[in-house]
Amino acid sequence: MPVDIVTKTVDSVFSLDEKTAYWKRKWFRDNGALWMIAFISTLLLHAAIVKLVGAWTAGCIPFSCLVLYAVYRNHMMIYVEKHICNPR
Repeated sequence: MPVDIVTKTVDSVFSLDEKTAYWKRKWFRDNGALWMIAFISTLLLHAAIVKLVGAWTAGCIPFSCLVLYAVYRNHMMIYVEKHICNPR
């Protein structure tokens, strides 16, 4: 059965925006180091590939960082939605 966010937030003291901001901050505090490690390792990997293969592969760097950001953003939003809709 789908959970309606509006009915979950009607009985709460906090607004939906406040809850979303709180859970996003909490997720980033818990997983911020993972973000940094992933982005730095991606940049180092691309630097090694550019050095070994050639400069023409440098165009892949922004795209792979964008994909990595999208994946982590998706994980964050799943975490936020789970905690807003199904509080402990």
